[in-house]
Amino acid sequence: MKKLIFVIVLFVLSSCATKKAYVNQNFAEGKVQIEHILLLIDYTSLKDDIGKVLDFDEDYNIKQQDRIYARLSQLLQNKGYGILPKSFKTSGLLYNPDLIVEHYKNKELQPNHISPPFIMRSIGLSDNDINQLTNLVYLLNGTVSRKVADNIHKYRFATEEAARLLATVDIPEKTAVLIITANRPKVSAIKNIGIGLLSAAAMASASGGAFVGVSTLHGTPSNFGYFVDATSGQLLWTNYASSTSFKNSKSSFIKDIPSAKDYK
Repeated sequence: MKKLIFVIVLFVLSSCATKKAYVNQNFAEGKVQIEHILLLIDYTSLKDDIGKVLDFDEDYNIKQQDRIYARLSQLLQNKGYGILPKSFKTSGLLYNPDLIVEHYKNKELQPNHISPPFIMRSIGLSDNDINQLTNLVYLLNGTVSRKVADNIHKYRFATEEAARLLATVDIPEKTAVLIITANRPKVSAIKNIGIGLLSAAAMASASGGAFVGVSTLHGTPSNFGYFVDATSGQLLWTNYASSTSFKNSKSSFIKDIPSAKDYK
Protein backbone atom coordinates (compact mmCIF):
# COMPACT_ATOMS: atom_id res chain seq x y z
CA MET A 1 0.00 0.00 0.00
CA LYS A 2 1.32 3.41 -0.90
CA LYS A 3 2.08 5.74 1.97
CA LEU A 4 -0.10 8.84 1.90
CA ILE A 5 1.20 11.86 3.75
CA PHE A 6 -0.44 15.24 3.75
CA VAL A 7 0.66 18.57 5.03
CA ILE A 8 -1.24 21.62 6.10
CA VAL A 9 0.78 24.74 6.57
CA LEU A 10 -0.98 27.61 8.20
CA PHE A 11 0.81 30.96 7.94
CA VAL A 12 -0.22 34.19 9.57
CA LEU A 13 0.60 37.13 7.32
CA SER A 14 -0.30 40.78 6.96
CA SER A 15 -3.85 42.07 7.19
CA CYS A 16 -6.07 41.14 4.26
CA ALA A 17 -9.63 40.13 3.58
CA THR A 18 -10.65 36.52 4.00
CA LYS A 19 -10.11 34.35 0.90
CA LYS A 20 -12.20 31.39 -0.21
CA ALA A 21 -10.54 28.08 0.57
CA TYR A 22 -9.27 25.92 -2.27
CA VAL A 23 -10.02 22.18 -1.98
CA ASN A 24 -8.70 19.67 -4.49
CA GLN A 25 -11.64 17.87 -6.12
CA ASN A 26 -10.25 14.37 -5.55
CA PHE A 27 -9.72 15.18 -1.88
CA ALA A 28 -13.21 16.63 -1.53
CA GLU A 29 -14.70 13.49 -3.09
CA GLY A 30 -12.87 11.20 -0.67
CA LYS A 31 -10.55 9.70 -3.26
CA VAL A 32 -7.60 10.74 -1.08
CA GLN A 33 -7.93 9.36 2.44
CA ILE A 34 -6.11 9.88 5.72
CA GLU A 35 -6.61 8.44 9.20
CA HIS A 36 -4.03 10.12 11.48
CA ILE A 37 -2.60 13.63 11.83
CA LEU A 38 0.72 14.92 13.14
CA LEU A 39 0.49 18.51 14.39
CA LEU A 40 3.18 21.16 13.98
CA ILE A 41 2.49 24.52 15.62
CA ASP A 42 4.60 27.63 14.91
CA TYR A 43 3.25 30.44 17.10
CA THR A 44 5.13 33.73 17.55
CA SER A 45 4.12 36.70 19.68
CA LEU A 46 6.45 39.71 19.79
CA LYS A 47 5.75 42.87 21.73
CA ASP A 48 6.99 46.40 21.22
CA ASP A 49 8.10 48.62 24.10
CA ILE A 50 10.13 51.76 24.60
CA GLY A 51 13.39 49.88 24.11
CA LYS A 52 15.37 49.43 20.90
CA VAL A 53 14.48 45.75 20.47
CA LEU A 54 11.30 43.69 20.68
CA ASP A 55 10.28 41.48 23.60
CA PHE A 56 9.77 37.72 23.37
CA ASP A 57 7.97 36.04 26.29
CA GLU A 58 8.91 32.35 26.19
CA ASP A 59 6.26 31.18 28.67
CA TYR A 60 3.44 33.02 26.88
CA ASN A 61 4.43 31.65 23.48
CA ILE A 62 4.61 28.08 24.80
CA LYS A 63 1.20 28.49 26.43
CA GLN A 64 -0.36 29.67 23.16
CA GLN A 65 1.30 26.88 21.17
CA ASP A 66 -0.19 24.31 23.54
CA ARG A 67 -3.60 26.01 23.48
CA ILE A 68 -3.80 25.98 19.67
CA TYR A 69 -2.58 22.38 19.63
CA ALA A 70 -5.36 21.33 22.01
CA ARG A 71 -8.07 23.20 20.08
CA LEU A 72 -7.06 21.82 16.72
CA SER A 73 -6.65 18.31 18.10
CA GLN A 74 -10.27 18.39 19.25
CA LEU A 75 -11.55 19.83 15.97
CA LEU A 76 -9.73 17.18 13.97
CA GLN A 77 -10.91 14.38 16.23
CA ASN A 78 -14.45 15.66 15.73
CA LYS A 79 -13.85 15.24 11.99
CA GLY A 80 -12.89 11.60 12.58
CA TYR A 81 -9.09 11.85 12.51
CA GLY A 82 -6.69 10.38 15.05
CA ILE A 83 -3.91 12.55 16.49
CA LEU A 84 -0.46 10.96 16.55
CA PRO A 85 1.53 11.03 19.82
CA LYS A 86 4.17 13.15 18.09
CA SER A 87 4.42 16.92 17.80
CA PHE A 88 6.64 19.81 16.72
CA LYS A 89 6.13 23.25 18.30
CA THR A 90 8.18 26.30 17.37
CA SER A 91 8.32 30.09 17.50
CA GLY A 92 9.82 32.37 14.85
CA LEU A 93 10.39 29.69 12.22
CA LEU A 94 9.83 32.15 9.34
CA TYR A 95 11.35 35.24 10.91
CA ASN A 96 14.59 36.85 9.80
CA PRO A 97 17.40 34.94 11.60
CA ASP A 98 19.26 38.24 12.02
CA LEU A 99 16.49 39.63 14.22
CA ILE A 100 17.51 40.17 17.86
CA VAL A 101 14.95 40.28 20.68
CA GLU A 102 14.90 40.52 24.44
CA HIS A 103 14.15 37.17 26.06
CA TYR A 104 11.69 36.94 28.96
CA LYS A 105 11.18 33.75 31.00
CA ASN A 106 9.28 33.38 34.27
CA LYS A 107 8.41 37.08 33.86
CA GLU A 108 12.08 38.00 34.14
CA LEU A 109 14.39 39.49 31.52
CA GLN A 110 17.12 37.03 30.65
CA PRO A 111 20.74 38.21 30.35
CA ASN A 112 21.19 37.38 26.65
CA HIS A 113 19.31 38.40 23.51
CA ILE A 114 18.01 35.61 21.23
CA SER A 115 17.31 35.24 17.50
CA PRO A 116 14.85 33.12 15.45
CA PRO A 117 13.83 30.42 15.71
CA PHE A 118 13.15 31.24 19.36
CA ILE A 119 11.64 27.90 20.41
CA MET A 120 11.87 24.38 18.95
CA ARG A 121 10.12 21.62 20.93
CA SER A 122 9.46 18.16 19.60
CA ILE A 123 8.02 14.84 20.79
CA GLY A 124 8.70 11.57 19.00
CA LEU A 125 10.45 13.15 15.99
CA SER A 126 13.99 12.49 14.80
CA ASP A 127 16.39 15.21 13.68
CA ASN A 128 15.70 14.17 10.10
CA ASP A 129 11.94 14.48 10.61
CA ILE A 130 12.36 17.98 12.02
CA ASN A 131 14.70 19.08 9.23
CA GLN A 132 12.40 17.80 6.50
CA LEU A 133 9.28 19.40 8.00
CA THR A 134 11.12 22.70 8.50
CA ASN A 135 12.37 22.71 4.92
CA LEU A 136 8.86 21.98 3.68
CA VAL A 137 7.59 25.10 5.45
CA TYR A 138 10.26 27.17 3.68
CA LEU A 139 9.43 25.55 0.35
CA LEU A 140 5.70 26.22 0.61
CA ASN A 141 6.17 29.77 1.79
CA GLY A 142 8.43 30.45 -1.18
CA THR A 143 6.06 29.10 -3.84
CA VAL A 144 2.48 30.06 -2.88
CA SER A 145 1.49 33.64 -2.02
CA ARG A 146 -1.57 35.10 -0.30
CA LYS A 147 -3.45 35.23 -3.63
CA VAL A 148 -4.55 31.64 -3.24
CA ALA A 149 -6.54 31.06 -6.44
CA ASP A 150 -3.99 32.84 -8.64
CA ASN A 151 -1.01 30.94 -7.29
CA ILE A 152 -2.07 27.30 -7.26
CA HIS A 153 -0.20 26.87 -10.55
CA LYS A 154 3.03 28.19 -9.00
CA TYR A 155 3.08 25.41 -6.44
CA ARG A 156 2.91 22.74 -9.16
CA PHE A 157 6.58 23.36 -9.87
CA ALA A 158 7.44 22.39 -6.26
CA THR A 159 5.40 19.19 -5.99
CA GLU A 160 8.33 16.86 -6.63
CA GLU A 161 10.47 18.57 -3.99
CA ALA A 162 7.64 18.46 -1.43
CA ALA A 163 7.21 14.74 -2.03
CA ARG A 164 10.95 14.18 -1.62
CA LEU A 165 11.07 16.07 1.68
CA LEU A 166 8.21 14.10 3.24
CA ALA A 167 9.19 10.68 1.90
CA THR A 168 11.59 10.10 4.82
CA VAL A 169 9.44 11.51 7.63
CA ASP A 170 8.77 8.66 10.06
CA ILE A 171 4.96 8.56 10.30
CA PRO A 172 2.40 5.81 9.57
CA GLU A 173 0.57 5.25 6.32
CA LYS A 174 -2.42 7.51 5.63
CA THR A 175 -1.03 10.21 7.90
CA ALA A 176 -1.53 13.97 7.66
CA VAL A 177 0.72 16.68 9.03
CA LEU A 178 -1.01 19.85 10.16
CA ILE A 179 1.44 22.74 10.31
CA ILE A 180 0.27 26.04 11.80
CA THR A 181 2.38 29.18 11.74
CA ALA A 182 0.55 31.87 13.71
CA ASN A 183 2.23 35.25 14.09
CA ARG A 184 0.78 37.61 16.69
CA PRO A 185 2.99 40.73 16.68
CA LYS A 186 2.23 43.89 18.59
CA VAL A 187 4.78 45.97 16.79
CA SER A 188 5.15 49.50 15.45
CA ALA A 189 5.44 49.98 11.68
CA ILE A 190 9.06 51.11 11.98
CA LYS A 191 10.21 48.00 13.83
CA ASN A 192 8.23 45.78 11.46
CA ILE A 193 10.65 46.62 8.64
CA GLY A 194 13.27 44.17 9.87
CA ILE A 195 11.02 41.57 11.46
CA GLY A 196 8.86 39.83 8.94
CA LEU A 197 11.25 38.74 6.23
CA LEU A 198 13.52 35.72 6.20
CA SER A 199 16.80 36.39 4.40
CA ALA A 200 16.68 34.80 0.96
CA ALA A 201 20.27 33.60 1.20
CA ALA A 202 19.68 31.72 4.45
CA MET A 203 16.85 29.62 3.04
CA ALA A 204 17.61 29.49 -0.69
CA SER A 205 18.65 25.86 -0.57
CA ALA A 206 15.33 24.85 1.00
CA SER A 207 13.20 26.86 -1.41
CA GLY A 208 14.99 26.16 -4.66
CA GLY A 209 16.36 29.70 -4.74
CA ALA A 210 12.96 31.34 -4.22
CA PHE A 211 12.61 34.25 -1.84
CA VAL A 212 11.15 33.13 1.46
CA GLY A 213 9.40 35.58 3.76
CA VAL A 214 6.40 36.45 5.88
CA SER A 215 5.15 40.01 6.33
CA THR A 216 3.52 41.07 9.61
CA LEU A 217 2.89 44.76 9.02
CA HIS A 218 1.18 46.80 11.74
CA GLY A 219 0.86 43.79 14.02
CA THR A 220 -2.32 42.47 12.40
CA PRO A 221 -2.76 38.68 12.66
CA SER A 222 -3.91 36.63 9.71
CA ASN A 223 -3.71 33.01 8.65
CA PHE A 224 -2.50 31.01 5.66
CA GLY A 225 -2.89 27.24 5.24
CA TYR A 226 -1.81 24.45 2.90
CA PHE A 227 -2.62 20.75 2.60
CA VAL A 228 -0.15 18.71 0.52
CA ASP A 229 -0.10 15.05 -0.52
CA ALA A 230 3.52 14.10 0.11
CA THR A 231 3.36 10.99 -2.04
CA SER A 232 2.64 13.07 -5.15
CA GLY A 233 3.44 16.54 -3.76
CA GLN A 234 0.00 17.72 -4.92
CA LEU A 235 -1.67 20.65 -3.17
CA LEU A 236 -5.01 19.40 -1.80
CA TRP A 237 -6.21 22.38 0.25
CA THR A 238 -5.20 25.95 0.92
CA ASN A 239 -6.81 28.90 2.65
CA TYR A 240 -6.08 32.45 3.79
CA ALA A 241 -7.88 34.73 6.24
CA SER A 242 -7.01 37.97 8.01
CA SER A 243 -8.18 36.51 11.31
CA THR A 244 -9.86 33.33 12.42
CA SER A 245 -10.90 31.10 15.30
CA PHE A 246 -9.80 27.59 16.22
CA LYS A 247 -12.51 27.23 18.88
CA ASN A 248 -15.34 25.57 16.96
CA SER A 249 -15.85 23.75 13.70
CA LYS A 250 -18.28 26.24 12.15
CA SER A 251 -16.01 29.29 12.40
CA SER A 252 -12.72 27.43 12.21
CA PHE A 253 -10.15 28.20 9.54
CA ILE A 254 -9.93 24.47 8.80
CA LYS A 255 -13.69 23.92 8.44
CA ASP A 256 -13.34 23.19 4.70
CA ILE A 257 -10.96 20.28 5.25
CA PRO A 258 -13.10 17.22 4.41
CA SER A 259 -14.11 15.06 7.34
CA ALA A 260 -12.65 11.57 7.61
CA LYS A 261 -16.15 10.44 8.56
CA ASP A 262 -17.30 11.24 5.01
CA TYR A 263 -15.34 8.36 3.50
CA LYS A 264 -15.21 5.81 6.31
